[in-house]
Amino acid sequence: MDWLKGIEPNVAGYASVAAIAVLALIMFRVARRIVQLGYFVLYFFIGFGIVYAASVYATRTIQVPLSMPIIGGLAFAAVANAIRARLMRIVSAVMLIALFSLAGKFWSEYTVAHKPGGDKSAVAENQRLAMQGLSAAKGEFDAIVSSLPKKDGKIEPGWVSPETLRKAGIDPSLQKVDEKPAWHTWLTGLYSQETEDLGIWTDGGSPEHAKKTLKLKPHP
Repeated sequence: MDWLKGIEPNVAGYASVAAIAVLALIMFRVARRIVQLGYFVLYFFIGFGIVYAASVYATRTIQVPLSMPIIGGLAFAAVANAIRARLMRIVSAVMLIALFSLAGKFWSEYTVAHKPGGDKSAVAENQRLAMQGLSAAKGEFDAIVSSLPKKDGKIEPGWVSPETLRKAGIDPSLQKVDEKPAWHTWLTGLYSQETEDLGIWTDGGSPEHAKKTLKLKPHP
């Protein structure tokens, strides 16, 4: 399930909301009669409860995103309500519950991994990469200093250019990511992301001072 963990949270959030909307439309198409609607609601809560329980078990917390239990409950209800043969209904129910319980488990793990403050969140990962880039620039400063602009024998304050970083074997793609609640966070457990490009800045002066004052700053 590494492919799931690689999905961009904003995309995953909108996709889960869209899935709920589509399945809700199917629900109203299938359960047009009052009797059918009653069974549909019963099947929905059975599916919802089992997928929710699987998600809670996977994350060891009751604060799990509701999107996957809702999708699982709607899908289970739509299929169970539409299939008339009892044996096929049982088989379909077991398969759907197993499928969405597994999906709920991995969705919950995905949201926990991307939650702000987590070790695997985009904030933490990009901060780690940015600090790694800054540390590499300080370590390779002897290779960088010859490319920095100088005036009167001293290094001028300014940005270390991407070309200079690349020549020193440093990836210049440094970013800062902020995660904020989106309108669907209460449902999906996912947060919207705002990305800001960073650059490596030096206050200049002597080579020792220029190296010492290397820092990360938002790059215009």
